[in-house]
Amino acid sequence: IVLALDIGFQTINATHFSGTAGIGAQGEPAMVGKGYSNLLSIAPAVEYHFTQHVGLIAGPWFSLRGKNTSEFFGVVAALYLFL
Repeated sequence: IVLALDIGFQTINATHFSGTAGIGAQGEPAMVGKGYSNLLSIAPAVEYHFTQHVGLIAGPWFSLRGKNTSEFFGVVAALYLFL
């Protein structure tokens, strides 16, 4: 059994729009463009090797903090084969 940890940091620059914005479903001006955003996430995992050629890794993946981003939580798993 092996413990693993992936750490990710993502930044996205602000978007810019030029032109006519249009109208939303309620008749309000449509929202266009998006501000700067960033996101820090981690994915701790447990890795198990059945043999030297077959293994499984699994664990949660979730956001720790961010700006102009949504919080998330998920579970990821992978079965891998080395030939």
